[in-house]
Amino acid sequence: MKNIKTLIDFLAYFKDEETCLEYITASRFKNGAYCPHCKSREVYKLSTRKLYKCSTCHKQFSIKVGTLFGGSRIPLQKWLLAMFLLWSNSKGLSSIQLSKQLGVTQKTAWFMNQRIREAYNKKDPILTGIIEIDETYIGGKEKNKHANKRLAHSQGGANKEAVLGIVKREGELILKQIEHTNRYTIKQVIDNIIDKNAIVITDEAKVYDKILGKRDRRLVNHSRHQYVNGDIYTNTIEGAFSIVKRTIYGIYHSVSRKHLQKYLNKIEFRYNNRNTSNFDMVNLCLSNMDNRLKYKDLING
Repeated sequence: MKNIKTLIDFLAYFKDEETCLEYITASRFKNGAYCPHCKSREVYKLSTRKLYKCSTCHKQFSIKVGTLFGGSRIPLQKWLLAMFLLWSNSKGLSSIQLSKQLGVTQKTAWFMNQRIREAYNKKDPILTGIIEIDETYIGGKEKNKHANKRLAHSQGGANKEAVLGIVKREGELILKQIEHTNRYTIKQVIDNIIDKNAIVITDEAKVYDKILGKRDRRLVNHSRHQYVNGDIYTNTIEGAFSIVKRTIYGIYHSVSRKHLQKYLNKIEFRYNNRNTSNFDMVNLCLSNMDNRLKYKDLING
């Protein structure tokens, strides 16, 4: 298939529901058809309907069962278009913007967006080499809040959500929502993600003294206006944080504490695949389409 680069290319190729169904089927069953209920390979297509049947558990199923499209009456063309639009815009789309472009309600667009995000989730890698670590805080300024919602005294990250950022030089970014300067949580994240032989660069924050222990730690002292010392700096992670804040404040305007990590996952994934084409991102989503988020899990989680 030719490389799809623009919206015109996309609409010209995925011109009807049948084409979309064929493309999704080829993606899901590229290694052979299987039953989403029992995972058996003994399945066959019913000749009179767009359904399959399993010879092992005897259940019938459509190509959408068990995928991010499952239980949805939204046309597949709109699902694929949503994936393409979300990656065609450098910082994503809000559910309001997406709803207008797809012709669905804002609530529907929001849920589609959440399901698509979930399909991109993957296990965190083990980072090696030179690693930068820092924290930032997400939340509005007290002076911009209504008088009866302002804190009498607020400093640093008070009344905000803390985000731990870990980035490998010229490599992958990891973003984790954490409790405010929770030493145990930070240590747990670092131990699970950063190789013990990696060089870790931080600022002068005391919280890292015990967390990093005997690791090879190098630091810059921002309180003394030291920002670069040869190859020792945290400019990479600070640049990533600027992307996080421009995305959240510029596109979504506000994000609830409950769903913040989902938005961080999307920003992280976009950063780590910044050199991947928009349509390759659609194909990557389809390769993980079995990673389905249910509405009750989204509301309760």
